[in-house]
Amino acid sequence: MLAQQGRPAADAAIISLRNLAAGPMSADMGFLTADGQDFGRHSEELLGQLVRRILDPAEPIRKTDDLDKCQYCVYRGICAR
Repeated sequence: MLAQQGRPAADAAIISLRNLAAGPMSADMGFLTADGQDFGRHSEELLGQLVRRILDPAEPIRKTDDLDKCQYCVYRGICAR
C-alpha cells in the first residue's frame, strides 16, 4: 500500500528485547499464500474487507462471545462485562 503512494515499502522485522544489541532481525515477507496470491495483495484485500465490514451500517456492532477476551479490554466498563 505504501508503494502505491510512491513511498518505499516497509520492511518487517523482529526486535528482541532480550538482545537489543543484535538489532532488528529481518523477516522474509516475500512468500505466497496457500492459494498462490501475492502476500501484499492478499493482505490488502483482507484489510479492505475488514474496513468495509466496520463501516457497513447494516452490520451490527456486537459483543464478543469469548469472555476471556474481555479480561484486559479497556472498554469493559462501557459494555458492562
